[in-house]
Amino acid sequence: MVGIILTRKNLRFVHAFKGEDKIYDHELDGAPWEEAIIMAAMQKAREHLGFTLRDDFRLLVDLPYSHAVIQSVPFPQGQLAQVLENYLEEELPYDIEDFKFDFQVLETKGQQSCVLGFWIRADILSSWCHYADEYSLNSLDIQPCEAALLPSFKSNESILKMSPDRDGKIRYCGIQIQEGLPLLLLGSMKATEDPEQVSNMLRFQGSNWANFNALELTESLKPLAPCAKQLGIPDTKIVPDSTFGDPFCEYALGRNSARLLFNYRKGEFAQKGLEERVLMPVAILILSLTTLVGVLAWKNYQLAKVETSNLTILTRQKEKIWDHLFEGQKAPSSRMEQQMEALYKKMTGGEEGPGESENISSLQSLGFLFTYIKPDDEVLIERASIGKSITLSGMSKEQPRIYKLGEGFKNQDQFREPNITADDKIIKNEAGQEETLYSFRLSTSLLKQDAK
Repeated sequence: MVGIILTRKNLRFVHAFKGEDKIYDHELDGAPWEEAIIMAAMQKAREHLGFTLRDDFRLLVDLPYSHAVIQSVPFPQGQLAQVLENYLEEELPYDIEDFKFDFQVLETKGQQSCVLGFWIRADILSSWCHYADEYSLNSLDIQPCEAALLPSFKSNESILKMSPDRDGKIRYCGIQIQEGLPLLLLGSMKATEDPEQVSNMLRFQGSNWANFNALELTESLKPLAPCAKQLGIPDTKIVPDSTFGDPFCEYALGRNSARLLFNYRKGEFAQKGLEERVLMPVAILILSLTTLVGVLAWKNYQLAKVETSNLTILTRQKEKIWDHLFEGQKAPSSRMEQQMEALYKKMTGGEEGPGESENISSLQSLGFLFTYIKPDDEVLIERASIGKSITLSGMSKEQPRIYKLGEGFKNQDQFREPNITADDKIIKNEAGQEETLYSFRLSTSLLKQDAK
């Protein structure tokens, strides 16, 4: 457990590690609820005390940022929340909307209840809770500092306890039973060693102090021992001073678990647990991925249907073209790779491969045509059409090169002797000069008797 005590001028961090209590004080020069200050203080405390954000944290908020009310009211427990809020709205010198409230019922007797309530500034609560969520603190328990002063309500001891805090105030707390209900006295006063002054300040509270059985003082407040006699308290006890000079450190470290705990982390301030912080996002991510995979699977299924449909249409078109070229002969199944591999081996003198003797489609015929045409950068082929004949058209500035396209067909029996025509026309070039440009047309066809 890492204890944090927030006061007006100071943030105190306490860490118990391997039996040793360590402390780090961070002086405040700004609003202690601003996240930048929280973050800077936490980082320096981690460096000094060696804790991690995976530890459990308890934040105690002290005056003037939290306020207490102890009230015996003529209402049953079910009506207390509204009653106490209305009560404190009259008592607090601030806007009630600026605070968050929690309370504990000490005792209920018929229509009478004794209640302990605490209020904490909402901006402090919000900032610390946001920090806890932003940096994934393992836990953040937020309590008022006064909770550290409370006695165990399981005890029947009627003792008034006083101890100093590190801001120079005397904190006091005690519990009595009056008419069957506990009466809790809780407060603070300016530090002094004058017993008469302390007695007068306590009498101003209006309680019957003589009902206490003993006055318990820490060692540093021993000069106030005469207060017991002045208030009518029969006994005085002296105990050692609290750890590090304030009464809050042990409670912040979780060593007084029998005392009441207040739950401020509700609603908008509720800390996200493992399920909300990890499991729920993972579950949402898995659901999203499952949905995405389903959508993609459906999309691929639809694309596959479209592709199948397109292949069916292309097959029919291929069969139609084949029927025009080779009337009465059955169109082959598409085995283009094997067929072209066999033809390549035959042209290069290699061994025959599978599919060499099979009929090839008109598109493959066009590809086969270009094994007989030597490419020429000065002759631009712009268009190729496939029908009962294969036709190429284009243009060139040099007419002799156009006729060289047919030289590769000499002494070949795969295609008919190509028919080549070239028509000239006069054009103007970019410089404005006239020059001759030739449009050509080459036509041939794959011989039927050699297409098997």
